[in-house]
Amino acid sequence: MTIEEMRKELVKLEELERIADAAELEYDKFPMDEEKEQAFDDAYKNQYDCFMDISIAIVELTRGTVDIANARAMVNGKREQLKRIFNIV
Repeated sequence: MTIEEMRKELVKLEELERIADAAELEYDKFPMDEEKEQAFDDAYKNQYDCFMDISIAIVELTRGTVDIANARAMVNGKREQLKRIFNIV
């Protein structure tokens, strides 16, 4: 993944998180609604896939200096620092 692709993925991840959060709220309101459950499952899968793509890219960009566990922790806990590193305002 290039630096520009990483920027786009980080922005995309935040949008996917908003979508998944909204889908989860809807599912929480109507827990017996299979369509709401499926919408949440799909939204969460999209979010998780993007999260993992970014994490794997961090490992690759650092040539393994950052392992996958630390890359995942960075995406979750150090997002603002990552955005600064990749010049995302």
